[in-house]
Amino acid sequence: MKKPTQRKTETNSRPVRFYRVIDRNLKSFGQIDYTKQTMKLNPAKGDMVNTIIHEDLHAKYPKKSEEWVRKRAKKEEGKLSITQAQHLLTLIGLRPRSQ
Repeated sequence: MKKPTQRKTETNSRPVRFYRVIDRNLKSFGQIDYTKQTMKLNPAKGDMVNTIIHEDLHAKYPKKSEEWVRKRAKKEEGKLSITQAQHLLTLIGLRPRSQ
């Protein structure tokens, strides 16, 4: 199931729409395809909150390095409240785990 998300890129102030797709066969946590404007996410791999933030950053800043994206994703994830993190999961159709 595709879930659209719009992000402004660093080179273009106009939002670009990316579709989030769950792919449990993906070998990595997430993957972005700029030509198809698709983000693939694999919830079987683990930390989906960080993966969503990470792939959103790739969409927003396509020219930034992988290291920059990793550091920024970790920093942004640390700023989220539990409610905000749960909201990210519901955006892609995943139910947050009960505590």
